[in-house]
Amino acid sequence: MSNTLRISSRKDTVFTVVMGATVLFCFALAIPLLFQPLTKETAIGGAVIFGSNGLLLWLWLGTSYTLSDTHLGWKSGPLSGSIPLKDIKKITVGKTLWVGMRPATALGGLIIHYQAYEEIYISPKDQEAFISLLQQRLPDLTVIRP
Repeated sequence: MSNTLRISSRKDTVFTVVMGATVLFCFALAIPLLFQPLTKETAIGGAVIFGSNGLLLWLWLGTSYTLSDTHLGWKSGPLSGSIPLKDIKKITVGKTLWVGMRPATALGGLIIHYQAYEEIYISPKDQEAFISLLQQRLPDLTVIRP
């Protein structure tokens, strides 16, 4: 029977401040819309602003990872995916991947290298415990530390 663990994403100060400032800025843009007559334009503007804020909050609050005996899964808002553990070659610890797939809410996370040249950046709440769990499932896993 497969034992699947759910792992929360770490949320650092930089990400929280940037996300919070963006959400507050968008809400500030929406305030004038509340005092305008309801027209097609104000309805569309409000929907875009509140929809964008909803997406940002979903990404911030809805980022997590799952680890089973066979797969590493990730979910970040409406986006999700999984990687077969057998495809994971190495992990780089404490680095930040600035391009590519980044279902993460903190800097200085883990870069998971899988298949031939694929990478994904994640930020589990407890990196060392996460690495230990992966090493239990993948004894030959290479871990690169700064």
